Amino acid sequence: MKKILRIAIIGLLLLIVNALLISSAIGNFNEQPVDKRVVKVSIENQDDVDTLSNLGLEIYVIEQNYLAIRITNEEEQEIERIGFSVTPIKEDELVHRIVKVVIKNQEDINELANLGLDIWEVNQGYLIAMVYDKHIIELKEKGFVVEILYKSEKDFQKSRFEPVQATSGVSYHSYSSLKTELQNLENNYTHIAKVYDIGDSWEKTQGIADRDILAIKISDNVTNEEGDEPDVLFMGGTHAREWISVEVPFYLAKYLVEHYSTDQKVKQLVDSREIWIVPLINPDGLEYSRTDDRLWRKNRRDNGDGTFGVDPNRNFGYKWGQQGSSGDSASNTYRGPAPFSEPETQAIRKLVSTHNFSSSISYHSYSQLVLYPWGYTKDAPPHKTLLSKMAEDMATEIKKVHVKNYTHEQASDLYITSGDSDDWLYGVHNIAAFTIELRPKNLAEGGFVLPPNQIIPTWEENKPAALYLIEWFQQLDIKSSPIASFSYYPENPIINETITFNASNSTDPDGTIENYEWDFGDGEIAEGEIVTHSYSSAGNYTVKLTVADNEGAKNSTAEIINIHNIEIPIVITVLVRATEASDCGD
Repeated sequence: MKKILRIAIIGLLLLIVNALLISSAIGNFNEQPVDKRVVKVSIENQDDVDTLSNLGLEIYVIEQNYLAIRITNEEEQEIERIGFSVTPIKEDELVHRIVKVVIKNQEDINELANLGLDIWEVNQGYLIAMVYDKHIIELKEKGFVVEILYKSEKDFQKSRFEPVQATSGVSYHSYSSLKTELQNLENNYTHIAKVYDIGDSWEKTQGIADRDILAIKISDNVTNEEGDEPDVLFMGGTHAREWISVEVPFYLAKYLVEHYSTDQKVKQLVDSREIWIVPLINPDGLEYSRTDDRLWRKNRRDNGDGTFGVDPNRNFGYKWGQQGSSGDSASNTYRGPAPFSEPETQAIRKLVSTHNFSSSISYHSYSQLVLYPWGYTKDAPPHKTLLSKMAEDMATEIKKVHVKNYTHEQASDLYITSGDSDDWLYGVHNIAAFTIELRPKNLAEGGFVLPPNQIIPTWEENKPAALYLIEWFQQLDIKSSPIASFSYYPENPIINETITFNASNSTDPDGTIENYEWDFGDGEIAEGEIVTHSYSSAGNYTVKLTVADNEGAKNSTAEIINIHNIEIPIVITVLVRATEASDCGD
């Protein structure tokens, strides 16, 4: 009997081992995140580069005497074992190149955006972007023609002379000078202006710096929230290097308070609206751009892996994490670890949730554009006609001043983005939200490095568009249109495996979604709320769901699904059957 018991125990143990092995295989199959960090690896010649490349490492930068590589602890040990020196990387050693990439169509543009490229401008036949060497290698492997315009940010900056202050005395604001001038506006016009601290910067939350996110409210009853007056929101300084985007909203605030008593139209607007202006959403980033890296884009979050910063305009909660943003912390379009993970975007969320905004403008640079939602999809927004007409009207008003052409278009016509402020303002809060990309038109005219003597002309031409938006009022009803959403299972499918796609989380306020259309990205389509599909080849496929309600309104969403070519190892367990007591006795 004891032997029978021992055999039974052995059989049970084998079953447990079998389960653990399969669990381990599935765990690997699910590709759980592995802790990695970006480091500097010293090299001497091309042979060293080839050796490290052959290890399958994620190489970001290839310089004459070092590589910037993202590695695990195990990979670091292997690199050191074969004789390479690994050290922490400094920020200025994570070098970008400014490149020109030849493009043929919109699909090329969106593919580049999905790679996490920092796209500066899009032109007929080419775009300009700031990239790592890893991107250049990947682009060339995909067949793109890439021309390096500048080997580093420093080379780009050397090619441009940018005095902080122009001969006219007009200068770009630092955080401290902006704070002082906003406070002066309140002190001098207390009856119509009040400065609010709406949140902290990331560095303030960490005790590194003391910077607040400041908003100035302009209204005839500035200390009260008047429910019968529509609120209008203006924002700037989302991206650190876009200095001109801070100046236009600041000069708007200055103009409104200084002309209140002398300009009847301004008085009428201020008396009938609650105007909120946030000139600088990203104060940490601005200061870093002024002192260390002129082309810095993100905030200053320490990502804990040798990289810094989250792109605030990929961190808003609506359609967060989709195409047009990056999950790579080294990318300039890094969306952050979660929607609204950053104190800067949290501050805007809190402000918007406590006020009844009807419209907004977020100022950026550069390219001279007036953009409206959606950014995350090519599908038309429910109010396409209205938003397009408003964007066209503002572009027309801008052109009247200095004859500068601003192109008006849906944001996704430029390239796909997700997690941006406009989509969130419009999609969640029913706000007519616009982005205005300010001067200059292109890199040849200065790009992000706009001379200070362009501050006032840029403000002057944008003034009538801002007044137009303040005057406009209409309560949008976006929620009558459906919102597409889906999930799929299993989460990490393999080839020929049946995948269930479920659109039951799609919503419509009146509950009348009537049609579900699926495009699986491999030439196959289907209809239905819950459908199944399988893929015969490994790779990435874009699955698109389009829902339509009884009024014909449509909405779409898309997600990239990765089909793996992995087999789970099978462990054969052999159990010994006890047939006779005499065989097992002792």
